[in-house]
Amino acid sequence: MGRPDDEVPTGVIEMTAEAVHTVRRRFTTTGQTLYNMSEDLPDAWSDLGTAVGQFYQQIDEGLSPFTASWQASFSLCEDEARLIAGNTSRLSIDLDRLDIGHS
Repeated sequence: MGRPDDEVPTGVIEMTAEAVHTVRRRFTTTGQTLYNMSEDLPDAWSDLGTAVGQFYQQIDEGLSPFTASWQASFSLCEDEARLIAGNTSRLSIDLDRLDIGHS
């Protein structure tokens, strides 16, 4: 169910240099923010453990897995944000660089 030849678009869709810069900056900033949140998370949960006082034993068992799951989520989202920033407005993706963690 393709389109007839006379309906094929003839123009080129292209991002402006300003738009490319804006997208890259936003996703780079987002990646850095997620990294910082991941790094700060253990301290925040440590503070929470102190804040709950006598109830710490009730939450202690789940605190480490909960913290680890958030760190993994932040890390994954950070990687994705950096990949989007690094590959915005590129006509190809270097899969070798992608595999070794570069964007």
